[in-house]
Amino acid sequence: MIKKRRNIINMFIGSLVKSGHRLRAEKICLQVMRNVKYELKKNPFFVLESCVRRVRPVLTFKPKKVAGIIYKLPAVLKVQRSNVIAIKWLLNEAHARHEKDIVSKLTKEILEAYKGKSAVYKKRKELHRIALVNRAFLKFARKR
Repeated sequence: MIKKRRNIINMFIGSLVKSGHRLRAEKICLQVMRNVKYELKKNPFFVLESCVRRVRPVLTFKPKKVAGIIYKLPAVLKVQRSNVIAIKWLLNEAHARHEKDIVSKLTKEILEAYKGKSAVYKKRKELHRIALVNRAFLKFARKR
């Protein structure tokens, strides 16, 4: 369990790194973790892990061309890839927020995702809804 938390933290820090400034990304991550701990009075690593687990997608779309028409076929994602997508979604939605600095943006986004009210959570629900609609196209998937 500790290895998994460390892995999610490393992926989170790695996604924060811009232009090779890893130390700056680590400082931002630590400040976000302190703010989350202050707000919720819970272990911030557990909060981040459960936040990523709640917003990670299970399905994705693979394009398949059949008779000149491109269909979006639902495909199952591996856990590692879905974690990466969830972290990227969290960071993108945090950057789109209107708070003053990146630490407060990330803190608010993680807290909302933990409560299930974030735009990332809605994005995941929408993706799964579209996948359910497109499951009829699975007949075009290559049989093995």
